[in-house]
Amino acid sequence: MSVKAKKINTDALGTFTGEVPRRDTAWNTALRKCELTHQVTGSRLCMGSEGTFGPHPAMPFISAGIEILTLRDFQTGLCVTEQLVTPDNNFASHTCNDLKELEAFAAKIGFPEHALVLRSNVEYAGGRTYKGIRKRRNLSKFFSLCKQASKTGHVRADADMRAHVNPTRMESLRKLAEVMAKRLSSLCPACDSPGWGMTDVVRGLACASCGMPTDLVRYEIWSCSVCLTLERRPMLDALEAAKPDCCPYCNP
Repeated sequence: MSVKAKKINTDALGTFTGEVPRRDTAWNTALRKCELTHQVTGSRLCMGSEGTFGPHPAMPFISAGIEILTLRDFQTGLCVTEQLVTPDNNFASHTCNDLKELEAFAAKIGFPEHALVLRSNVEYAGGRTYKGIRKRRNLSKFFSLCKQASKTGHVRADADMRAHVNPTRMESLRKLAEVMAKRLSSLCPACDSPGWGMTDVVRGLACASCGMPTDLVRYEIWSCSVCLTLERRPMLDALEAAKPDCCPYCNP
């Protein structure tokens, strides 16, 4: 890593453990990381990634990871973003006051290959926080320190979701990088810039029964971030009309 690169402080944009709140969307934060890298290093091509975890957007009873990758060319104006939504993650937390209980949780999230975060009194200022725990001897050590500092005698354990200590996230980012590579191999039909692809959708596919618009996708929007060429394409697998059971009027 270059000396300039070491000066890039992405923690200033937000941390997973909450010491610094993320004040913007994940998409804008990935873009801001590109800008920050360009400001510090002067590099023409800069890439930023951001991840967020919580209930799956389509299946809220399971957790999902949303990985975002943005590439910017500060010379041509190219800006390409790709996203991966995956249920493959170990996002979890647990509060305990017993070491054996902690060890059981650690095994569940894939410790020691996957790192842990331990902290005391997350609801109070001044509590202890230890990140990147990947050694069994440190698990016991930092559990004791957090418990001693806790006003309730409880310790909160979290899967460390930072990518460099989370192999599951590394695999998700590898898959996302392949998606980005495929996107960059697609050239704009107007200016030959890389990154031609779908950037938005138009919803409102008409109901086959009543003709009213539904929430189903009617068109894909493909565009170029350099010359701003835009093309509206019917969904490749789209129906000519939506089934009535997808219609908020026929099936409220």
